[in-house]
Amino acid sequence: MSRRDFLFGMLNRSSSPGNAAIDAPGVSRLGITDMQVAESCTLCYACVDRCPHKAVRIETGQLLFDSSNCTGCGDCEQICPEHAITLLEMGKPILPPERMVYRDDMVRCAKCNAEYASAKMIQKVTATLRTKEVAPICPPCKEMGMYDNLFSKPAKIMYPRRMHEPDSSKSG
Repeated sequence: MSRRDFLFGMLNRSSSPGNAAIDAPGVSRLGITDMQVAESCTLCYACVDRCPHKAVRIETGQLLFDSSNCTGCGDCEQICPEHAITLLEMGKPILPPERMVYRDDMVRCAKCNAEYASAKMIQKVTATLRTKEVAPICPPCKEMGMYDNLFSKPAKIMYPRRMHEPDSSKSG
């Protein structure tokens, strides 16, 4: 018996008055959980990384939720640093099972032009750092920039003071 067949069987049994079979511990909420996402979402990937059932994913600035994979475990709600996710129990399966629950504009890297962060994430980082602007450079390009600096001028980075230069902080 598949999980879906089991779920629909439990739904049919629970519709009769006084039957609480669907509320039994360990019974999956597969297909009957819905997700609402508040405007505070920054598309940080915490929910995507935490979901053990792959019910949440981010694609081109959209947070996609697949209710057919969601068991209602609540891991995504708990891990969300913005407290933007709310899971709701529905009375029947949601159709279509996968839908967009949130969208934000994506920022492109100034070097490679790849989308790498949501506009709200950049705003949050800028506000946290109390700076006017954050350089729009994706992590791989930042890493390449660090390696370029390291190998193009290794003496200045690794040895800021030349070995033969006197130390001006020591007086003798």
